Amino acid sequence: MNHRLREHDYSGRGFYFITTTVYPRRPIFSVISDYKTHLTRLGEIVRDEWLQLHREQPILELQEFEIMPDHFHGTIIATSPLPKPLGYYIGNFKGRTRQAIRKAVNDPSYSVWSKGFFDIISLDADMFHSFRHYIKDNPRRKQLRDENRALFRKVRNAEHPRLPQDRKWTAVGDISLLDYPVLVPVVVHRRRPPEDTERAINHFVNMAGTGAILIGGFISPGEKEVARRIAAIPGARVIYLLPHGMAHYKPRGKAIDRIADSQTLVLSGFGDEIPETPINYDNCHFNNDLARAISARVDLGLAVVRKIH
Repeated sequence: MNHRLREHDYSGRGFYFITTTVYPRRPIFSVISDYKTHLTRLGEIVRDEWLQLHREQPILELQEFEIMPDHFHGTIIATSPLPKPLGYYIGNFKGRTRQAIRKAVNDPSYSVWSKGFFDIISLDADMFHSFRHYIKDNPRRKQLRDENRALFRKVRNAEHPRLPQDRKWTAVGDISLLDYPVLVPVVVHRRRPPEDTERAINHFVNMAGTGAILIGGFISPGEKEVARRIAAIPGARVIYLLPHGMAHYKPRGKAIDRIADSQTLVLSGFGDEIPETPINYDNCHFNNDLARAISARVDLGLAVVRKIH
């Protein structure tokens, strides 16, 4: 899969939603209470360096931003063509922040950012404003999740704007994971050559490590390997789509902790009459179609996400 919009000029005008994460996902930038973020000393450095971005390049108009405990979201409008591509300026922001934080903690090897970042290109104003709303609401959602972990149990007839309404959905976990503006469907076909399979697995794992939310059935060997690897990434989030009903579903092992920590959402668009075993391969293929449909249901336009190294 390639999420880069090849025809887009990253030195031209544009509306962007930027996400970059702490490596590993450590809560060093802020704490959340009263549904607001309260910055730590390191979070204040991130804020100051982000604001410096506009002073460095006035063409970049900074909009909404939020410094969460272990990641950063910001929206930018490039109001005119840029002298250099967007990645150059985000790289400067990350580099200045890293240097200032290492100086503040008196540790020249202190780990700050994950490699690269994600940008989402918003191709209309409505989508851009939806990203801004997502950022503003992030602290409230996180506090609600942290305070209500025991409430994450099986919900029948679950509803969310992204879920196709022609099916009855059952959910276990934090359904607000569907609020993230762009989800990434994971499909790794069984008949791919081994080198292509490994390339696809690495692609999805890298996206999860930088903050993307993956969605899929995780049924083929390649997809199972993606699930296995991202389970070891602190803070990685995933949405499982089961190709059967959830009449007898109960989370087991580490899945219980991941659901309680709002890192995993389990969904089924199949009725309880569809048994868990044996696996129905027609359902599996249809499940892949559902993952693509849910990830595409932004309903406000087209977004493209890419990872920049």
